[in-house]
Amino acid sequence: QASHVQQASHVQQASHVQQASHVQQASHVQQPSKQAMPSHGGWADKPEAGAPKAPQKVAVTTVQHVRLNAVTTPALTSTTEPAAAKENAPKLDKSGMPEWERRVKSTDKWILVGTIHDPTEPIATMAAQPGWTLCVVGDVKTPKNWSMPQENIVYLSVERQAELGFKIHDKMPFGIYGRKNMGYMFAIKHGAKVIYDTDDDNELIVDGLADAFILDPSAKLDAKSMLIYKPRSVQKESQRPLVNPYAHFGQPNFWPRGLPLSCLLPQYMDTLDYTQSLTGPGTSVRPLVQQGLANGDPDIDAVYRLTRKRSGNKIDLTFDTEAPGVTLPPGILAPFNAQNTLFHYDSFWGLMLSVTTTFRVTDIWRSYWMQRILWDIGGTLSFQIPSVYQDRNEHNYFYDFVEEFRLYNNTAGLTKFLIEWDAPRGDIYVRMQAVADELYQRGYWLKGDADLMKAWIDDLKAIGYVPPRIVPRADAFSNLFGKKVEYIPRSLPTTFADTRSV
Repeated sequence: QASHVQQASHVQQASHVQQASHVQQASHVQQPSKQAMPSHGGWADKPEAGAPKAPQKVAVTTVQHVRLNAVTTPALTSTTEPAAAKENAPKLDKSGMPEWERRVKSTDKWILVGTIHDPTEPIATMAAQPGWTLCVVGDVKTPKNWSMPQENIVYLSVERQAELGFKIHDKMPFGIYGRKNMGYMFAIKHGAKVIYDTDDDNELIVDGLADAFILDPSAKLDAKSMLIYKPRSVQKESQRPLVNPYAHFGQPNFWPRGLPLSCLLPQYMDTLDYTQSLTGPGTSVRPLVQQGLANGDPDIDAVYRLTRKRSGNKIDLTFDTEAPGVTLPPGILAPFNAQNTLFHYDSFWGLMLSVTTTFRVTDIWRSYWMQRILWDIGGTLSFQIPSVYQDRNEHNYFYDFVEEFRLYNNTAGLTKFLIEWDAPRGDIYVRMQAVADELYQRGYWLKGDADLMKAWIDDLKAIGYVPPRIVPRADAFSNLFGKKVEYIPRSLPTTFADTRSV
């Protein structure tokens, strides 16, 4: 077996499929056998030896797209806490902190990376972003002497994580992707207003993150008009309201990891229209979470790789860099990952990664439950142009398939539950804990994640995070849709290295 599938000895084997006998499993959740599943999901597709090479920037031919006309919409009452509330949050008390933490400068823009490798060129590129602090989260396999000379890099070793005093620390094993939770909480504690979540093998292909992402969701963006999907009435039960965002950026024959395979049926591709939407004052579009796409070998699932990828050839995909961003209205879902995603302050509550699911499931489950609660605060998810090139390391695709078993088997049931979920009355913390408990009771994760959610909420309160208010959906999205526009996405070639385009 490759070294990257050898799990730390203290992690209980197949813990993510051991269900408590007293939990009644929902009928729509088909449970896998223990023999069918791997051990606890860690850094499954990250070989220990060798850092990924720095790829070249990918050139994309510019084409003329439909011209979007401005839309005027009436003013909207703010759906967040007043700015003064965040400004008046408790000042960071550095007494009692370890010496190394007291030296950390509080800044508002953070990049978050987890690694078990030596420093990579992509990490050095990210550290060179002006005005950003880079937080690197280590694990038991990370080299003991990991260090980089840049002053804006904070390295959270296993030893340093234990010194932070976060309740979530004792709720998480080692050898898992969810160790990133320590970095999220640390960045929030030290003043983050924006967090860019990425991986150590993603090479930036934009000069700055502002070239691909909306760093101020409250600003009016006249030059960066954004489209929004407008669902038509869906009559058939089989047509769940999920979409494939890759089609919007010119690659309809690919789909992101976590999209139910049933969504690839032809009828799924004909349930959406476009309307124009501008962010800024007077609109309802607040892209609090923004998924950037990745050129090269993007985040697709193992079914695609096992059935469509030619053996011995690498996928070298290019998405449309000229396409406008697209946002999803409430009631429409799409998976997003933890590899190239920007989060704004009012979405930080939803950063928690589960620790009882596999590596290939944890960020997808987060993407779905987080979107559901985003609707309750007037937030939206958007997809943005490609901003990184991923030269993915070689790894075992069949092992990925086994790690992704729940994505194929349970995602349709999970999304149906979330769309129909009647959230309890109360603030956002009440809803977060309620959905965590429901996911446990329905068998999507184990009790450890429901317990982790409680610790996560306790830590957010302890560090002074100011959560957004719950807003009636009719008020929050009253001005969501603008003028209907006809937008026909380009269809770009699917390219494999050393082969013709297909």
